[in-house]
Amino acid sequence: MKKVAVFGATGSIGKQALDVIDKLGWQVVAATAGSNLHLLQELAYKYSIPQIAVRSLKNELADDLVKRNKLISFAEAIEVAKEKADVVVNAVSGFAGLEITIAFSNTSKRIALANKESVVCGGKLLKGVKAEIVPIDSEHTSLLMLSEFVKRPYIARFGITASGGAIRDVDNPRDLSAEEVLRHPNWNMGAKITVDSATMFNKALEVVEACWYFDVDVEDVEVVLHRQSYVHSFLRLVDGSLIFAVSDPDMRFAINYALTYPEVRGSFRKEFNVNGDMEFCRIDEEKYPLFFYALDKFKSYGESAMVALNAADECAVEDFLRGSIRFGEVIDRIIDVVERVELKQEFTTIREIEEFDKYVRERYKETFGK
Repeated sequence: MKKVAVFGATGSIGKQALDVIDKLGWQVVAATAGSNLHLLQELAYKYSIPQIAVRSLKNELADDLVKRNKLISFAEAIEVAKEKADVVVNAVSGFAGLEITIAFSNTSKRIALANKESVVCGGKLLKGVKAEIVPIDSEHTSLLMLSEFVKRPYIARFGITASGGAIRDVDNPRDLSAEEVLRHPNWNMGAKITVDSATMFNKALEVVEACWYFDVDVEDVEVVLHRQSYVHSFLRLVDGSLIFAVSDPDMRFAINYALTYPEVRGSFRKEFNVNGDMEFCRIDEEKYPLFFYALDKFKSYGESAMVALNAADECAVEDFLRGSIRFGEVIDRIIDVVERVELKQEFTTIREIEEFDKYVRERYKETFGK
Protein backbone atom coordinates (compact mmCIF):
# COMPACT_ATOMS: atom_id res chain seq x y z
CA MET A 1 0.00 0.00 0.00
CA LYS A 2 1.42 3.34 -1.06
CA LYS A 3 1.35 6.42 1.14
CA VAL A 4 0.33 9.83 -0.19
CA ALA A 5 0.43 13.43 1.02
CA VAL A 6 -2.12 15.81 -0.49
CA PHE A 7 -1.38 19.53 -0.59
CA GLY A 8 -4.46 21.58 -1.43
CA ALA A 9 -6.85 18.91 -0.20
CA THR A 10 -9.95 21.12 0.12
CA GLY A 11 -9.94 22.32 -3.49
CA SER A 12 -11.69 20.63 -6.40
CA ILE A 13 -8.67 18.53 -7.46
CA GLY A 14 -7.65 17.80 -3.87
CA LYS A 15 -11.04 16.40 -2.91
CA GLN A 16 -11.18 14.25 -6.05
CA ALA A 17 -7.63 13.04 -5.37
CA LEU A 18 -8.68 11.88 -1.91
CA ASP A 19 -11.55 9.95 -3.48
CA VAL A 20 -9.26 8.24 -6.01
CA ILE A 21 -6.62 7.45 -3.36
CA ASP A 22 -9.35 5.87 -1.23
CA LYS A 23 -10.52 3.75 -4.17
CA LEU A 24 -6.92 2.60 -4.73
CA GLY A 25 -6.75 1.46 -1.11
CA TRP A 26 -3.77 3.70 -0.43
CA GLN A 27 -3.15 5.72 2.74
CA VAL A 28 -3.09 9.51 3.07
CA VAL A 29 -0.45 10.41 5.66
CA ALA A 30 -0.97 14.19 5.62
CA ALA A 31 -3.21 16.78 3.98
CA THR A 32 -3.15 20.55 3.84
CA ALA A 33 -5.40 23.49 2.97
CA GLY A 34 -5.08 27.22 2.65
CA SER A 35 -7.50 28.23 5.39
CA ASN A 36 -10.60 26.01 5.30
CA LEU A 37 -9.86 24.11 8.49
CA HIS A 38 -13.45 22.92 9.03
CA LEU A 39 -13.61 21.18 5.64
CA LEU A 40 -10.10 19.81 6.07
CA GLN A 41 -11.09 18.31 9.41
CA GLU A 42 -14.14 16.69 7.80
CA LEU A 43 -11.96 15.18 5.08
CA ALA A 44 -9.44 13.99 7.67
CA TYR A 45 -12.23 12.18 9.51
CA LYS A 46 -13.71 10.71 6.31
CA TYR A 47 -10.38 9.41 4.98
CA SER A 48 -8.63 8.70 8.32
CA ILE A 49 -5.86 11.23 7.71
CA PRO A 50 -3.63 11.34 10.81
CA GLN A 51 -2.19 14.84 10.43
CA ILE A 52 -3.41 18.02 8.73
CA ALA A 53 -2.12 21.57 8.26
CA VAL A 54 -3.40 24.94 7.09
CA ARG A 55 -1.41 27.98 6.07
CA SER A 56 -3.39 30.35 8.26
CA LEU A 57 -4.95 29.14 11.51
CA LYS A 58 -6.30 31.06 14.46
CA ASN A 59 -9.48 29.75 16.04
CA GLU A 60 -10.71 27.51 18.83
CA LEU A 61 -10.93 24.49 16.55
CA ALA A 62 -7.27 24.93 15.63
CA ASP A 63 -6.24 25.17 19.29
CA ASP A 64 -8.07 21.94 20.12
CA LEU A 65 -6.57 20.06 17.16
CA VAL A 66 -3.07 21.23 18.04
CA LYS A 67 -3.49 19.90 21.58
CA ARG A 68 -4.46 16.49 20.17
CA ASN A 69 -1.42 16.48 17.82
CA LYS A 70 -3.78 16.34 14.85
CA LEU A 71 -3.00 19.81 13.49
CA ILE A 72 0.60 20.56 12.60
CA SER A 73 2.31 23.52 10.97
CA PHE A 74 2.64 23.76 7.19
CA ALA A 75 6.41 23.29 7.47
CA GLU A 76 5.85 20.19 9.59
CA ALA A 77 3.44 18.82 6.97
CA ILE A 78 6.19 19.08 4.38
CA GLU A 79 8.56 17.19 6.68
CA VAL A 80 5.95 14.49 7.36
CA ALA A 81 5.46 14.07 3.62
CA LYS A 82 9.20 13.86 3.04
CA GLU A 83 9.51 11.18 5.71
CA LYS A 84 6.42 9.07 5.08
CA ALA A 85 4.90 9.66 1.62
CA ASP A 86 5.71 7.77 -1.57
CA VAL A 87 3.65 10.21 -3.65
CA VAL A 88 2.98 13.91 -3.15
CA VAL A 89 -0.13 15.40 -4.78
CA ASN A 90 0.32 19.13 -5.36
CA ALA A 91 -3.18 20.48 -5.91
CA VAL A 92 -2.45 23.93 -4.48
CA SER A 93 -3.96 26.64 -6.65
CA GLY A 94 -1.92 29.43 -8.20
CA PHE A 95 1.62 30.67 -7.73
CA ALA A 96 1.67 29.44 -4.12
CA GLY A 97 1.98 25.90 -5.41
CA LEU A 98 5.49 26.48 -6.78
CA GLU A 99 7.15 26.34 -3.37
CA ILE A 100 5.54 22.94 -2.69
CA THR A 101 6.93 21.49 -5.91
CA ILE A 102 10.38 22.95 -5.22
CA ALA A 103 10.31 21.55 -1.67
CA PHE A 104 10.00 17.99 -3.00
CA SER A 105 11.95 18.40 -6.23
CA ASN A 106 15.13 16.83 -4.90
CA THR A 107 13.49 13.90 -3.16
CA SER A 108 13.02 10.47 -4.72
CA LYS A 109 9.24 10.83 -4.61
CA ARG A 110 6.66 11.11 -7.34
CA ILE A 111 5.05 14.54 -7.53
CA ALA A 112 1.56 14.23 -9.00
CA LEU A 113 1.33 17.81 -10.17
CA ALA A 114 -1.95 19.63 -10.72
CA ASN A 115 -0.38 23.05 -10.10
CA LYS A 116 0.28 24.55 -13.54
CA GLU A 117 2.29 27.48 -12.20
CA SER A 118 5.10 25.21 -10.98
CA VAL A 119 6.08 24.24 -14.51
CA VAL A 120 5.03 27.46 -16.23
CA CYS A 121 6.88 29.80 -13.85
CA GLY A 122 9.63 27.56 -12.51
CA GLY A 123 10.14 25.01 -15.26
CA LYS A 124 13.86 25.69 -15.68
CA LEU A 125 14.46 25.08 -11.98
CA LEU A 126 12.65 21.74 -12.23
CA LYS A 127 14.52 20.34 -15.22
CA GLY A 128 16.65 17.35 -14.27
CA VAL A 129 15.50 17.18 -10.64
CA LYS A 130 15.55 13.94 -8.68
CA ALA A 131 11.79 13.75 -8.17
CA GLU A 132 9.52 12.17 -10.77
CA ILE A 133 7.00 14.80 -11.89
CA VAL A 134 3.79 13.45 -13.44
CA PRO A 135 0.98 15.80 -14.54
CA ILE A 136 -2.54 15.82 -13.16
CA ASP A 137 -4.37 17.41 -16.04
CA SER A 138 -6.88 15.96 -18.46
CA GLU A 139 -4.73 17.09 -21.43
CA HIS A 140 -1.19 16.32 -20.34
CA THR A 141 -1.99 13.15 -18.42
CA SER A 142 -3.76 11.71 -21.46
CA LEU A 143 -0.90 12.84 -23.71
CA LEU A 144 1.46 10.98 -21.38
CA MET A 145 -0.71 7.89 -21.71
CA LEU A 146 -0.83 8.15 -25.51
CA SER A 147 2.92 8.63 -25.74
CA GLU A 148 3.41 5.35 -23.87
CA PHE A 149 1.87 3.55 -26.85
CA VAL A 150 3.40 5.50 -29.74
CA LYS A 151 7.14 5.67 -30.44
CA ARG A 152 8.42 9.23 -30.28
CA PRO A 153 9.84 9.37 -33.86
CA TYR A 154 6.31 8.71 -35.16
CA ILE A 155 4.86 11.80 -33.41
CA ALA A 156 4.78 15.01 -35.45
CA ARG A 157 2.83 17.21 -33.01
CA PHE A 158 1.10 17.06 -29.65
CA GLY A 159 -2.48 18.31 -29.48
CA ILE A 160 -4.73 19.54 -26.68
CA THR A 161 -8.35 20.64 -26.71
CA ALA A 162 -10.15 23.62 -25.19
CA SER A 163 -13.81 23.85 -24.24
CA GLY A 164 -14.03 27.61 -24.79
CA GLY A 165 -15.52 28.12 -21.35
CA ALA A 166 -18.77 29.93 -20.61
CA ILE A 167 -18.22 32.62 -23.25
CA ARG A 168 -17.94 30.41 -26.32
CA ASP A 169 -21.53 31.06 -27.48
CA VAL A 170 -21.68 34.68 -26.33
CA ASP A 171 -21.32 37.29 -29.08
CA ASN A 172 -20.09 40.08 -26.79
CA PRO A 173 -18.67 38.62 -23.56
CA ARG A 174 -16.96 41.79 -22.28
CA ASP A 175 -19.84 42.78 -20.01
CA LEU A 176 -20.39 39.35 -18.44
CA SER A 177 -20.41 39.09 -14.65
CA ALA A 178 -18.54 36.55 -12.55
CA GLU A 179 -21.76 34.64 -11.95
CA GLU A 180 -22.27 34.23 -15.69
CA VAL A 181 -18.67 33.25 -16.44
CA LEU A 182 -18.63 30.66 -13.66
CA ARG A 183 -21.33 28.63 -15.44
CA HIS A 184 -18.94 26.32 -17.26
CA PRO A 185 -20.84 24.18 -19.79
CA ASN A 186 -18.79 21.00 -19.29
CA TRP A 187 -16.52 20.97 -16.25
CA ASN A 188 -17.07 21.35 -12.51
CA MET A 189 -13.95 23.22 -11.39
CA GLY A 190 -12.80 25.87 -8.97
CA ALA A 191 -13.68 29.52 -9.61
CA LYS A 192 -10.20 30.68 -10.67
CA ILE A 193 -9.65 27.96 -13.27
CA THR A 194 -13.20 28.43 -14.58
CA VAL A 195 -12.49 32.10 -15.30
CA ASP A 196 -9.14 31.17 -16.85
CA SER A 197 -11.01 28.72 -19.06
CA ALA A 198 -13.20 31.56 -20.32
CA THR A 199 -10.22 33.80 -21.14
CA MET A 200 -8.31 30.72 -22.34
CA PHE A 201 -5.33 31.85 -20.30
CA ASN A 202 -5.35 28.36 -18.82
CA LYS A 203 -4.88 26.94 -22.32
CA ALA A 204 -1.84 29.14 -22.90
CA LEU A 205 -0.43 27.77 -19.65
CA GLU A 206 -1.16 24.25 -20.86
CA VAL A 207 0.73 24.83 -24.12
CA VAL A 208 3.75 25.92 -22.07
CA GLU A 209 3.30 22.88 -19.84
CA ALA A 210 3.21 20.59 -22.87
CA CYS A 211 6.47 22.12 -24.07
CA TRP A 212 8.05 21.30 -20.70
CA TYR A 213 6.65 17.80 -20.19
CA PHE A 214 7.36 16.59 -23.72
CA ASP A 215 10.40 18.75 -24.53
CA VAL A 216 8.94 20.41 -27.63
CA ASP A 217 8.51 23.95 -28.95
CA VAL A 218 5.28 25.98 -28.96
CA GLU A 219 4.92 25.31 -32.69
CA ASP A 220 4.80 21.57 -31.94
CA VAL A 221 1.65 21.91 -29.82
CA GLU A 222 -1.76 22.21 -31.50
CA VAL A 223 -4.83 23.59 -29.75
CA VAL A 224 -8.37 23.17 -31.05
CA LEU A 225 -11.73 24.12 -29.56
CA HIS A 226 -13.81 21.04 -28.81
CA ARG A 227 -17.24 21.84 -27.42
CA GLN A 228 -18.04 18.48 -25.84
CA SER A 229 -14.76 18.03 -23.86
CA TYR A 230 -14.72 14.32 -24.64
CA VAL A 231 -11.42 14.43 -26.54
CA HIS A 232 -8.77 15.73 -24.14
CA SER A 233 -5.68 15.40 -26.28
CA PHE A 234 -4.36 13.88 -29.47
CA LEU A 235 -1.17 12.94 -31.26
CA ARG A 236 -0.68 13.95 -34.87
CA LEU A 237 1.60 11.35 -36.44
CA VAL A 238 4.16 11.94 -39.16
CA ASP A 239 1.75 10.56 -41.78
CA GLY A 240 -0.92 13.10 -40.78
CA SER A 241 -3.19 10.64 -38.97
CA LEU A 242 -4.51 11.34 -35.48
CA ILE A 243 -4.79 9.32 -32.28
CA PHE A 244 -7.28 10.69 -29.72
CA ALA A 245 -7.58 10.28 -25.95
CA VAL A 246 -11.30 10.18 -25.18
CA SER A 247 -13.21 9.99 -21.89
CA ASP A 248 -15.93 11.75 -19.96
CA PRO A 249 -14.87 15.17 -18.61
CA ASP A 250 -13.90 13.85 -15.16
CA MET A 251 -10.59 14.80 -13.56
CA ARG A 252 -10.44 11.51 -11.67
CA PHE A 253 -9.16 9.84 -14.85
CA ALA A 254 -6.12 12.12 -14.82
CA ILE A 255 -5.62 11.78 -11.07
CA ASN A 256 -5.84 7.99 -11.22
CA TYR A 257 -3.25 7.73 -14.00
CA ALA A 258 -0.88 10.25 -12.41
CA LEU A 259 -0.89 8.19 -9.23
CA THR A 260 -0.49 4.77 -10.88
CA TYR A 261 1.57 5.67 -13.99
CA PRO A 262 2.69 3.84 -16.07
CA GLU A 263 -0.01 1.36 -15.08
CA VAL A 264 -3.69 1.91 -15.88
CA ARG A 265 -5.69 0.80 -12.84
CA GLY A 266 -9.41 0.12 -12.84
CA SER A 267 -9.86 1.33 -9.25
CA PHE A 268 -11.55 4.38 -10.75
CA ARG A 269 -13.68 3.32 -13.68
CA LYS A 270 -16.24 5.24 -15.73
CA GLU A 271 -17.48 3.89 -19.04
CA PHE A 272 -17.54 6.32 -21.95
CA ASN A 273 -20.31 6.14 -24.53
CA VAL A 274 -20.43 8.47 -27.51
CA ASN A 275 -23.71 10.34 -27.34
CA GLY A 276 -24.11 12.83 -30.17
CA ASP A 277 -21.58 14.71 -32.25
CA MET A 278 -18.00 15.63 -31.48
CA GLU A 279 -17.13 19.04 -32.94
CA PHE A 280 -13.76 20.72 -33.46
CA CYS A 281 -12.81 24.19 -34.66
CA ARG A 282 -9.95 26.67 -34.53
CA ILE A 283 -9.53 29.17 -31.70
CA ASP A 284 -11.13 32.55 -32.45
CA GLU A 285 -8.45 35.20 -31.87
CA GLU A 286 -11.00 37.98 -31.53
CA LYS A 287 -12.89 36.16 -28.77
CA TYR A 288 -9.81 34.78 -26.98
CA PRO A 289 -7.08 37.42 -27.41
CA LEU A 290 -5.31 36.57 -24.15
CA PHE A 291 -4.47 33.07 -25.39
CA PHE A 292 -2.57 34.41 -28.37
CA TYR A 293 -1.03 37.33 -26.46
CA ALA A 294 0.32 35.02 -23.74
CA LEU A 295 1.94 32.61 -26.19
CA ASP A 296 3.51 35.46 -28.16
CA LYS A 297 5.03 36.81 -24.94
CA PHE A 298 6.27 33.37 -23.96
CA LYS A 299 7.97 32.86 -27.33
CA SER A 300 9.71 36.22 -26.95
CA TYR A 301 10.56 36.28 -23.24
CA GLY A 302 10.16 32.78 -21.84
CA GLU A 303 9.38 32.18 -18.17
CA SER A 304 9.60 35.83 -17.13
CA ALA A 305 6.60 36.54 -19.35
CA MET A 306 4.67 33.68 -17.77
CA VAL A 307 5.46 34.83 -14.23
CA ALA A 308 4.24 38.33 -15.11
CA LEU A 309 1.13 37.08 -16.91
CA ASN A 310 0.26 34.72 -14.08
CA ALA A 311 0.68 37.37 -11.37
CA ALA A 312 -1.46 39.87 -13.30
CA ASP A 313 -4.03 37.17 -14.02
CA GLU A 314 -4.37 36.18 -10.36
CA CYS A 315 -4.88 39.82 -9.38
CA ALA A 316 -7.39 40.57 -12.15
CA VAL A 317 -9.39 37.38 -11.62
CA GLU A 318 -9.57 38.10 -7.89
CA ASP A 319 -11.05 41.53 -8.65
CA PHE A 320 -13.45 39.97 -11.13
CA LEU A 321 -14.67 37.33 -8.67
CA ARG A 322 -15.21 40.09 -6.10
CA GLY A 323 -17.49 41.81 -8.59
CA SER A 324 -15.46 45.00 -8.95
CA ILE A 325 -14.81 44.59 -12.69
CA ARG A 326 -16.48 42.94 -15.69
CA PHE A 327 -15.07 40.13 -17.80
CA GLY A 328 -13.51 42.25 -20.53
CA GLU A 329 -11.54 44.23 -17.97
CA VAL A 330 -9.81 41.06 -16.77
CA ILE A 331 -8.08 40.73 -20.13
CA ASP A 332 -7.44 44.47 -20.44
CA ARG A 333 -5.81 44.68 -17.02
CA ILE A 334 -3.57 41.67 -17.55
CA ILE A 335 -2.21 43.02 -20.82
CA ASP A 336 -1.86 46.53 -19.39
CA VAL A 337 0.26 45.35 -16.44
CA VAL A 338 2.45 43.01 -18.47
CA GLU A 339 3.23 45.83 -20.89
CA ARG A 340 4.42 47.95 -17.95
CA VAL A 341 7.07 45.54 -16.62
CA GLU A 342 10.52 44.53 -17.85
CA LEU A 343 10.35 40.94 -19.09
CA LYS A 344 14.01 40.29 -19.85
CA GLN A 345 14.50 38.30 -16.67
CA GLU A 346 16.50 35.13 -16.09
CA PHE A 347 15.66 33.17 -12.96
CA THR A 348 18.17 30.93 -11.20
CA THR A 349 16.41 30.57 -7.84
CA ILE A 350 12.86 30.40 -6.55
CA ARG A 351 13.60 33.55 -4.57
CA GLU A 352 14.15 35.50 -7.80
CA ILE A 353 10.86 34.19 -9.20
CA GLU A 354 9.02 35.16 -6.02
CA GLU A 355 10.51 38.66 -6.05
CA PHE A 356 9.50 39.21 -9.68
CA ASP A 357 6.01 37.87 -8.97
CA LYS A 358 5.72 40.30 -6.04
CA TYR A 359 6.95 43.18 -8.21
CA VAL A 360 4.28 42.53 -10.86
CA ARG A 361 1.54 42.33 -8.23
CA GLU A 362 2.69 45.66 -6.81
CA ARG A 363 2.53 47.22 -10.28
CA TYR A 364 -1.01 45.91 -10.62
CA LYS A 365 -2.02 47.51 -7.32
CA GLU A 366 -0.30 50.78 -8.24
CA THR A 367 -2.19 50.84 -11.55
CA PHE A 368 -5.64 49.69 -10.47
CA GLY A 369 -5.68 49.98 -6.68
CA LYS A 370 -6.34 47.22 -4.20
